[in-house]
Amino acid sequence: MRFVRIFRFRKKRSLENILKTLWKGGVEKPMHLQEIHHYNPLLKGHLLWLLGALKREGWIQKVHQGYLLTPDGIKRASHL
Repeated sequence: MRFVRIFRFRKKRSLENILKTLWKGGVEKPMHLQEIHHYNPLLKGHLLWLLGALKREGWIQKVHQGYLLTPDGIKRASHL
């Protein structure tokens, strides 16, 4: 059970860090995957998986220039 708690905590922390990165980068300006990776040095596959999780939650959206926070994502990121 301890490993499950650790895994969940690390996932939550990583998701919150990505939200903060997108929020600090500007809510109007999309960020490229490379920029997000620069501020969150995770494996690219893991980063893509986390971005997919954020997208499923409705906190980010993928636009042709990169990733952008949704209105719900802006609220969530501002509380962090």
